[in-house]
Amino acid sequence: MALAAAFTPFLPTSAFAHASDRGHVLLLPTGYYVAGGALAVAASFLVLALLPPDALDRFWRRRLPLFAFGDGTRAIVSLISFAGFAILLAAGLFGSRDPLSNPLPLVIWTLLWVGLALLHGLLGDLWSWLDPWYGPWRVVSRLIGRDGEEERLPAWLGSWPAVALFFA
Repeated sequence: MALAAAFTPFLPTSAFAHASDRGHVLLLPTGYYVAGGALAVAASFLVLALLPPDALDRFWRRRLPLFAFGDGTRAIVSLISFAGFAILLAAGLFGSRDPLSNPLPLVIWTLLWVGLALLHGLLGDLWSWLDPWYGPWRVVSRLIGRDGEEERLPAWLGSWPAVALFFA
């Protein structure tokens, strides 16, 4: 019996490449997706290779002051983001198991992974505004009377909490 239990992990079974269901059929032939991805990567490297270094350096250093809102506005936007996060979490836990009917996969894989990355490139650091944890942290810190105070871990801990969380 112990020998059978030891060899159980080595029994061949079917493996799926997705966490929940089998993969979905793409609407276009796969070759178009592969070619589009390869062309996008090649174009980005071509632009980086052909631009003069001083023009590229000026591009990275250029800053446009687009928003000049206070910290209160940032907290309100973060609270709205937290509410959206809670709704999406509820939809993921209690909603349909069909990824085409549930808004969570669409928001995560399309709006956040693709859309937010593109908007970061165009507008800069949006995550500091959309961070769903900043607003609740501000509310709680005001309620307990520690507004503006930051807690610091002891210096002797160094980076070890991050290492522990990496393995959690």
